[in-house]
Amino acid sequence: MRTSRYAPPAILLLVLLAAAPALSVTSQSLLFGPEGNLLSDGSASIPASSASSPFSAPEGVALRGGIAYQYYPVYGATFSDIVASIKENGPYFPALKKRLPTKIAWRFSISYAYDYSSALDEDGTSVHVAVAVTDVGISYAPTLTLPSLIDNTSLNPFERTMWKDLWTRLLQHEYDHVDIIENAATAGQVKKQLADITYLIFDYQEDADIRAIVGSYLREQAEKAAGEMARTIRGRLKDYDTLTDYGNRHSLRDSFFNSDK
Repeated sequence: MRTSRYAPPAILLLVLLAAAPALSVTSQSLLFGPEGNLLSDGSASIPASSASSPFSAPEGVALRGGIAYQYYPVYGATFSDIVASIKENGPYFPALKKRLPTKIAWRFSISYAYDYSSALDEDGTSVHVAVAVTDVGISYAPTLTLPSLIDNTSLNPFERTMWKDLWTRLLQHEYDHVDIIENAATAGQVKKQLADITYLIFDYQEDADIRAIVGSYLREQAEKAAGEMARTIRGRLKDYDTLTDYGNRHSLRDSFFNSDK
């Protein structure tokens, strides 16, 4: 079956919209992994945290919503001991062949609704379809892995402050990752790609399910857009981590985000 897309004359779209009866709107949501790979139908959701977990952020640190938080235990009677424990117990990255203090895992979903009107051409060989893609949305499900100090009672007040400052810096590094992933301009490109789909033409078959054909085409285009979006995000995450040396040169973070302005 031939399916193609090109910009039709405006008058043809008006004819299509006027010729066919109104149909019910169909909604679709697709969940993708960080590689842009389709995981399933459905939307990105944040896993519920366990209220009984012994792990937590340092006292007085406010956490952003819309993010799942996971922790690994670290120990130490001094600040130096804590730093050493982070190096020993932090998440391992096979590609880097080393451990880092923190980690982000993420997924995202693309949702949209669509309706259409169709008409057969004069030769009876092709179906022309005017498509309206609406309510395109992107949602995210980031999960951060951070260290959690099991017992801080041995630390003096100065060391507790040092620990809190370090933890806050690690958290900010991961929040920067979240901001890169959830960048509005990147999401806007996907929304425009799908919303710009307004016309399709395919070979006529007597038993053709037009809604299924339109739905399949839009799904294919959403998967393509997701792959492009994921590549863009991964590239920017890599650039950010290279510039900041995975958070070790935290002072350079502002130059990364200022370059976008």
